[in-house]
Amino acid sequence: LAKPPVGGSVTGVTGTTISGTWGDNGNPGGAAYRLEASLDSGFATVDGSFQGAATSLTVAGLAPYTTYYVHVQALNDDGAGTAFLDLGSTRTLQVPPPAPVLSTTSVTTTAILWDWSASARSEGYRFLSETGSDLSGVISSNTFFYNETALSSNTLITRSLSAFNFAGAS
Repeated sequence: LAKPPVGGSVTGVTGTTISGTWGDNGNPGGAAYRLEASLDSGFATVDGSFQGAATSLTVAGLAPYTTYYVHVQALNDDGAGTAFLDLGSTRTLQVPPPAPVLSTTSVTTTAILWDWSASARSEGYRFLSETGSDLSGVISSNTFFYNETALSSNTLITRSLSAFNFAGAS
């Protein structure tokens, strides 16, 4: 029979993963373990898990900037689990927001009204020239248009929109 793991901790966190390490408590090499992460401290639901034959595993596919509770158990040969070792809680890291898709609402000979949909996790936007120069300054995260005026007629322009948060920009 497997023995519960001992002396564990969370050892790594990214925007979508949590890693943990623990002692084998005398379990033979190759013993299997299951690392689980949950939004609920009582683990009524498991939001991510990974099983493997190592004393260090990583749960992937988690949501960014979210607090998870983490625990691990050893598995017997028949797959039955031991008691869990609590590894505490941790928050996944924030990740930069996805790039918004820019489109036009109105075009005249000297102006373009640009618009876009909200970008998840964005704290704001910047409207950029083809060289990456900031044309707008910070645009609020709840504003989804930019009116560019004083353009020369019959001139090709290239623009982009960057969404940002404290983890970076798209």
